[in-house]
Amino acid sequence: SQYHFAVFEYNGVGNAINYLTENPARVNAATLIGTPSLVSQITSITSITVKSATVNIFPGNGAQRLILLRKWKPVEVTPELNKYYSHSLSYGSGSFLADSTYVILSTFGTGNFTITNLEPLTRYYAKVFEFNSQGDQVAYLLSSTSTATFFTDGPKITLKALQQVSFCPNNEIVVPFQATEGYSIGNRY
Repeated sequence: SQYHFAVFEYNGVGNAINYLTENPARVNAATLIGTPSLVSQITSITSITVKSATVNIFPGNGAQRLILLRKWKPVEVTPELNKYYSHSLSYGSGSFLADSTYVILSTFGTGNFTITNLEPLTRYYAKVFEFNSQGDQVAYLLSSTSTATFFTDGPKITLKALQQVSFCPNNEIVVPFQATEGYSIGNRY
């Protein structure tokens, strides 16, 4: 909370007090915001596709939450106290913190959030930090976090047989085919 103080000089006692009301000494002060004590929980990651996933969050006792996402390795960085970060649900578009770690979300909300711009067949690690903010003060709960990991789907490949199956003398099966979506796989099993 922001407080404003004015100090007035006076002389006298009882009913005979005389106040100097011109140009009082003025000062402004704010109380420090408290750090949350209970972190939000990543309850599940659902609707995982080739390029997106939905993160489901249950709130902690802070006013806001910050979600970081990193590919291939767990999130190792922590947010800086008294610093705000830009966020985007499109991976790679929010604030970059370090080594493939981006801010996905900085929000008052909870519930379901769909992350986009993910790569297929890639492991991602998510970490949520609870925080309170007021003006230029940002107090992150750093001693307790919630984490989760998921693996994006791969592209669906449809094979189209070009001719009949043939059997080779060495017990190989030869199936000439063409993969859709520009994928080249081969033809022996």
